[in-house]
Amino acid sequence: MTTIDTDIAVAGAGPVGLAAAAALAERGWRVLVVDPAHDGAWANNFGVWEDRLPHPEAAGRRWSRARLWYGEQRAQVLDRPYVRVRNGVLQGLLNERIKAANGRFIDAHVSRSEARPGGVSLHTNKGTVARARLVIDATGHSACLVERAPARAWQVAYGIDADLEGYEEDPDILGLMDWRPAMPGDEEPPSFLYEMPLGGRRVFLEETSLASDPPLSMPLLRARLEQRIRRRGWRVRSVHAVERCRIPLDAGLPTEPDGVVAIGGAAAQVHPATGYQLTRGLDTAQRLAEALPLDGDSATLTRAGRGAVWSMGARANRLLHLYGLDVVLGLDAEATRSFFQSFFSTGEAGWRTMLDADASPLSTAVTMLKMLTVAPSPIRRSLFSASAARRAVGLRSHSHLSESPVSGSPVSGSAGLPEEIPWRSP
Repeated sequence: MTTIDTDIAVAGAGPVGLAAAAALAERGWRVLVVDPAHDGAWANNFGVWEDRLPHPEAAGRRWSRARLWYGEQRAQVLDRPYVRVRNGVLQGLLNERIKAANGRFIDAHVSRSEARPGGVSLHTNKGTVARARLVIDATGHSACLVERAPARAWQVAYGIDADLEGYEEDPDILGLMDWRPAMPGDEEPPSFLYEMPLGGRRVFLEETSLASDPPLSMPLLRARLEQRIRRRGWRVRSVHAVERCRIPLDAGLPTEPDGVVAIGGAAAQVHPATGYQLTRGLDTAQRLAEALPLDGDSATLTRAGRGAVWSMGARANRLLHLYGLDVVLGLDAEATRSFFQSFFSTGEAGWRTMLDADASPLSTAVTMLKMLTVAPSPIRRSLFSASAARRAVGLRSHSHLSESPVSGSPVSGSAGLPEEIPWRSP
């Protein structure tokens, strides 16, 4: 057994884990990052609002506007730039910051943490034990070291990065949400198309179920994506990568062992109503580092870290977003289109507030109230009653986890999508 003494051990080398390690090391902490492959390629394709990315040098493809479709004749364009994150650039930047501040790495799986006098021992599958004053669990939704109540609602998506014959969409406009049905008669449960034009005939297309209980199945989402491609008259010529993702939207807040602070997915920091998490996690990593007193003991560091991740204001805002999630879960396809058309009619200040998981609870509540002035009466009734009723009768349990994903009927024909190509983000 090898023992390593450090101040802070970070379990997980995803974007949030590396960001936390970099910020902590630069403040003078001895930092050790533990991950099976700290420089391995990240699995997901990240798209974010440009003004929310704290590392602009990691911005890749940029779109000056974002478009939403609510129906064949109902569209809206948002004048807010959106970017695709260059995973390799962001990862390299964070790793270099950690190394420059004398941070260290161990390529191993985290197995468990164990409280000890004055701190925590972090055990790995390779027999290495890191003795630290504080451990950060940044292991994502798998949450290796903390416990959470399981999610009831999920965001699920199936996407491809492909070259399409006949593709001629405006390369300067991101397709944020296209709620038009993939095929008439096939729209329940609702899903939308997310579209990133990458230049020429190359595009990233993703069929997305924003929130569902139980989760939609990958075969159903893939079938809908194929339907959309055929209806548009496009033809797949080559596929560079396939993405499949399942995001738990309403997992419980973490129960953390002594000396452990969760962050990012492990801390259930995903936005319950949108599925976004990356920029919030990056911001939280910096806030966490600034909150830890350099002379604090293990208990003091733990309290300060947990307060930085989940302040009282953040917890109150989460309850409002969970309310919004419950409303969305109760809507059919037509009501969903009406809901989002009303949502984006609240004005830029309103929808920006709701999309920002770290906005103040008061501003979030004001935007939700404003929805009542612009939404049609069926949506107003949903806003008043859906979530409250579900919570009142105790339906927000986790019994649904045993249910199978929602499946769709097989679709004849093929758009030429391959079974599996690993994701490789530029």
